[in-house]
Amino acid sequence: MKVDEVNIPEKVLNGERILQYKKKADDEKWVLFTRKDENSPEKELLNPNKWPEDETLAYFQASRDGKYIAYGISKGGNEAPVLKVMEIIPITQF
Repeated sequence: MKVDEVNIPEKVLNGERILQYKKKADDEKWVLFTRKDENSPEKELLNPNKWPEDETLAYFQASRDGKYIAYGISKGGNEAPVLKVMEIIPITQF
């Protein structure tokens, strides 16, 4: 039996932004969501289920103020993920 799963929400160090992993029962990989604060609606930030099948989210780290996020994409089990940076609001990849 598959069930939906969530992790404990994490606040950035200097601010109210919240990041949280969620995984629906029919998803293969965890999805990263963000909210401006506890009372804001959540937005999908990174969804590895929409990436090529052999890519996965290896790690992420938000900036202290929650404006940016650095994350790694691992391809085919490679232990040297490709580092990427994105602006969280508006969502923009660099």
